[in-house]
Amino acid sequence: MRAIVFIISVFISGNAFCQYLPADMRQELKGNISHATTTVYYQYPDGIERQDIVVFDKQGHFTKAMFYDTAKKISSDVTFQFDKSNRLISFKQYHGKIMEAKTVNYYNALDQVNVQYLYLYQGGYPNSRFRLTKYFFTYNKANQVIKIYADQYGVDIRPYNQYFTYNASGQKLTNFKEAYALNSAQNRTYAYNKNGDLIQTISTDPDAPIHLSDTVKYEYTGYDKAGNWLKKQDFHISAGKKEPGDITIRKVVYFKK
Repeated sequence: MRAIVFIISVFISGNAFCQYLPADMRQELKGNISHATTTVYYQYPDGIERQDIVVFDKQGHFTKAMFYDTAKKISSDVTFQFDKSNRLISFKQYHGKIMEAKTVNYYNALDQVNVQYLYLYQGGYPNSRFRLTKYFFTYNKANQVIKIYADQYGVDIRPYNQYFTYNASGQKLTNFKEAYALNSAQNRTYAYNKNGDLIQTISTDPDAPIHLSDTVKYEYTGYDKAGNWLKKQDFHISAGKKEPGDITIRKVVYFKK
């Protein structure tokens, strides 16, 4: 699959907009998937924190995504637009019938997204007030994003560089964010199991007023026949102790052969 970059809210971390590659968006899902439902519980099985549904066509393209944040009572739908070359050229996020955000991709001669515009509308489109963020991408010879430069226009201007490294299997190893305006540097490292699933993240921010160091481990207790995990438990490591966090249940539906 082409290395196109995906930005969306509430998919991973609430309303924060971040960059995601298609592999991140697919949550490492394997096989010809029709749709996948991910439910995150802060207290299993009754306390649902959020639920995400991602829908694909038989070619593996996104057709729709739906997200519901139970804590904030926010429901979002995302629609996608592809060009004749099956490149994702734009996607829009709606709250009800109101468009809250729009992302537009621009490709280079290698079919890589080299520039991306993110519009965040205040009060919904077509409100004249919006925040525009431009992302500029640099790739390595393996077609992996190794650098993102983000520049915001309008209010709260906070440009930053983000750098990535990968292992021989193409898995992301490090994510280093350098924010100029905030005079801070944030670093995150990743570890994986033999199945390719993420088992640990370590986040540090040495420039924070209180030195930040956060370790999260992930344990998997169920897989389907395609090798996709079905249950995940998060643990935060504090003072050498494992503190249980969210439990994630995933239901994966495949196209019939």
